[in-house]
Amino acid sequence: MRKVLAIILLVACVGSVSAQKKWSWNFGANGTLNSGNVENMNFSHNGGVDRNDSLLAFSANYKFVYGEQDKVTNNLGLSGGVQFDVWQYDRWSPFVSDMLERNTYKGIDFKNAFLFGVKYRIITKPGVYDYSISGALVGDYTDYHFGLATVSDEGFAGVDGLNNNLNDTLSGWKARVSLRFKVKQKITDAVSLKHTTFYQPNLVDFSDYLVNSVTSIDTKLNKNLSLNLSFAYDYKSVVPAGKENYDIVTSVGLKLAF
Repeated sequence: MRKVLAIILLVACVGSVSAQKKWSWNFGANGTLNSGNVENMNFSHNGGVDRNDSLLAFSANYKFVYGEQDKVTNNLGLSGGVQFDVWQYDRWSPFVSDMLERNTYKGIDFKNAFLFGVKYRIITKPGVYDYSISGALVGDYTDYHFGLATVSDEGFAGVDGLNNNLNDTLSGWKARVSLRFKVKQKITDAVSLKHTTFYQPNLVDFSDYLVNSVTSIDTKLNKNLSLNLSFAYDYKSVVPAGKENYDIVTSVGLKLAF
């Protein structure tokens, strides 16, 4: 959890120097409809900072989700990530990234995924479209949650101590390969489409794999404000007993970008 909070602080600190031409930052607030491990409507808040440069590009982001029903918390999660790209506008572009996540309602006590790979740009036209694929090696550490989620004094769901043997079997480090397809497409002057799909099989056991797909549409309302619609699908082939393999999140909200 401290690592995730550190990423949020990093985003905030870097955002303070965003007045420089190469820096930009954004904040969003969304209403979400969830199915899978969480069946409800939630609130989410997200933010990020980007540095666009032909030599070295940097981005950092965070997301907080919260939901309750009858004054009882039924969803609570925090995630964040950072990425560095070298020569991002070239045909071939190496990158490194790190992602952290915690949400026991989805079955995750703590997750850390570190990637090192290279991106290949299939076709691009600056400001109009950008299609790319990438391949990467992943160091994936996941500490799964078992049993019912309970809320601690700190406000985050904690482990109830059940099924420790199963926890030892599923949790821990895994080496994966990551294959990604990404699309950025401008539809009109005000509307743009983004889509990303990841497929990440375990290098030792290909029956253990992850699939993550996110599609979003941004509609500019003015220079800094836009309406965002998104659909996210997250699938894990191996999950703790009592947990669903999938999570689906549909969200609508507003985003400020500067």
